[in-house]
Amino acid sequence: MSTRNPGLSSPEEQFERLVRFVTSHSSNEKSETERRQEIKVRLSLDVPAGRGLVYTEDVQPDQLLLSLPSDCLLNARTLGRFLHPRLIPTKTSPSRSKPGSYPLSSTQSLSLILCRWRSSWKSRRGDLADSIDAKDGKSFDHFGQTLPESFPTVPLVWQVVIEDDEVGEGGDGVSDDAPAMRLGKDFLRALLESLPRDEKKLLSEVKKRFDRDWECVDHLQRHDPDLLNYGSSAAGERDDGDHGKPDDETGIATPTSSSRGRGGGGKERITKKSFLWSWLCVNSRCVFLQMDLPNHSDNFTMAPLLDMANHTSQPSLECKVRYTSKGGLELYAPPASSRQIDRLGRKGLCKGDEVFITYGPHSNSALLSEYGFLLPAICPEDDDLGRSPEELSAKEWRGNRYSQVNVDEVVTKLFQEQGQEGETKLELLSDKGYRGDWTIHPLPSPAHPSHRLVTALRLLSIDLGKSQGSSRLRSYEAQSSLHHADKRRRKKESDSDWRSKLEEGDGHGRRKGGGGSINGKEMEKVGRGSDELEAWESTLLGTRDKVSESNEVRSRDWLSFICSSVLEELDKCRTKLDEARNRLEASGEGRKEEEEEQGKACVEVVERLIQEGIEIARLVDRANSSQDVEW
Repeated sequence: MSTRNPGLSSPEEQFERLVRFVTSHSSNEKSETERRQEIKVRLSLDVPAGRGLVYTEDVQPDQLLLSLPSDCLLNARTLGRFLHPRLIPTKTSPSRSKPGSYPLSSTQSLSLILCRWRSSWKSRRGDLADSIDAKDGKSFDHFGQTLPESFPTVPLVWQVVIEDDEVGEGGDGVSDDAPAMRLGKDFLRALLESLPRDEKKLLSEVKKRFDRDWECVDHLQRHDPDLLNYGSSAAGERDDGDHGKPDDETGIATPTSSSRGRGGGGKERITKKSFLWSWLCVNSRCVFLQMDLPNHSDNFTMAPLLDMANHTSQPSLECKVRYTSKGGLELYAPPASSRQIDRLGRKGLCKGDEVFITYGPHSNSALLSEYGFLLPAICPEDDDLGRSPEELSAKEWRGNRYSQVNVDEVVTKLFQEQGQEGETKLELLSDKGYRGDWTIHPLPSPAHPSHRLVTALRLLSIDLGKSQGSSRLRSYEAQSSLHHADKRRRKKESDSDWRSKLEEGDGHGRRKGGGGSINGKEMEKVGRGSDELEAWESTLLGTRDKVSESNEVRSRDWLSFICSSVLEELDKCRTKLDEARNRLEASGEGRKEEEEEQGKACVEVVERLIQEGIEIARLVDRANSSQDVEW
């Protein structure tokens, strides 16, 4: 969820000014009116997400909806007019992503530009008001006004508010996400504590990326401020000797001369919270654009108009983004090949229907951590049309098709409770490429554990005291403990190499007198086909369906335990969320209506995520108990 930038005009007017700016850059010979008519999308505030694009008329499958010339895009190729060349990644000079090492990454560069634009816009929008014309060169004004005002439901915002001490400092730091930032640290802290374990892990990953980018930009303004004092004059467009004013063409402010002595301080100092707003704009609104930059993560762009399209997980409604030979982007209606015409008819292609793209095959946990929203509990599927209400109600899961619950922490703890043998099993899973990313899923029906989780549970269920292959695993344990420094090398060794080294142990995790080997009887046991460990390895190769019947029973018991653990954890999350809700209500006196609405929205997204996890765990446990799931 994000809130819009009210600016000094309506969202519809801001959209139309941006359209005029885009069409004025078109290279075709048609009139501006004709070029405007070629754009088949418009802004709507009546879509479920609150803001999005809809079709201006009925369209055909694969019809061109929007064309964006390369100079309307904001990426490494077009940053030269705003940033010093040393800061921009190129084919020959890849980004470094380390404080004091340049160039910056695309994320850092774009976030820096947006942050500086916003500061400049706030200081001059009262004078410009609604008189800004699409042809006056203020390119950032047309685009920037359409960006979200804040991102209150993104957990990263809550985290930064709690950890940061810049509230009340100069500049525009605290006001950049003001409503969410004024909800109170106690409320936000309780909200974070109520997040499910999987969401906390994803948030931690997002936070690491943000902190890394902030450290790089903050180092730049503190230690290399001269690289920031770069306006259009350095690009050969102007040389008036004044870099302290907004660039007359771009609308981007460069640091004032008074800020240089403070390492980029003063009025134009970039605060962590102001950078947070711009970073979230970049993180949530960029699309991939192949520019042949060495670092894959630098090959993306901000795309005016296109960035207003919302996400769908429904293939038949997904519009396609394509790349032009001149470096631009084009948006096309969903292709006929992805549509079930006989059942869908023209659904999703009619005037007023919403225009969607996909952000990727993301679970709701990922969507919340990255973008601050969830897909609804009921997501229409392509095969739903034509089904009777009874058929639809019989479907166990109608939510996000990519929803899942990660159970890494629970499963890892189960292995660790087995002591050294469990640690060795984890090492073995690592070497086989099956450690971590253990999940349970509601779709495809019946609800089930992932293949990676099944593999781990089967190994967890091997009883080393009874397994004829215990000597093999314990010899591997000795290998792991005595040669941990060679872990990477051992991961690359073939299974035959791995087996040949098993003789180095004594079957009990120890070496005999500095170099004994397993006796013949033990080695005979190692080679038996009934060996559970060997059978487990065969399941990885696909030559066996299961380890053994008894192993399968134990594995299913573990899965039931895991589902119970998930339900227990989510019940605690719900209790924590009640505490957050109570804190919000207790501190409501004197709060503005917008702040109250955003606080409730934050509680709602967490509540929905918790409930989704509960439903998934119950579905998986039910299917497992009835043995509907064939592993």
